[in-house]
Amino acid sequence: MSEPSAARQRLAALRRAGDPGLAPLSSAQQRMWLAAQSVPGLSAYHICRVLRLDGPLDAAALGAALTDQVDRHEGLRTGVLAVDGHPQQRLSPPGHVTQDTHHQSRGADPHRAA
Repeated sequence: MSEPSAARQRLAALRRAGDPGLAPLSSAQQRMWLAAQSVPGLSAYHICRVLRLDGPLDAAALGAALTDQVDRHEGLRTGVLAVDGHPQQRLSPPGHVTQDTHHQSRGADPHRAA
């Protein structure tokens, strides 16, 4: 009978309790932070995508979907800051995501060579 209670204690230890505050970086995060410090503006780990939509955009639905994704995935809310010269990660609380939308009329492609 003591086995289930031991398993429950291990599970309870895995649950987040309150605000995690600052936490040390993992070894992979430390490598990425060091690379970013040695080469400012390095974008090797950024993945950029452009989504072109045709037709009306429901900006409220887009904002709600983005907010839902950011709320659900902690990695999208985790930032790295230096505290006394040492990198620390901080998890931001869930909140509303704002986005900028730019309307571009048909035929006006600023990325196309003239």
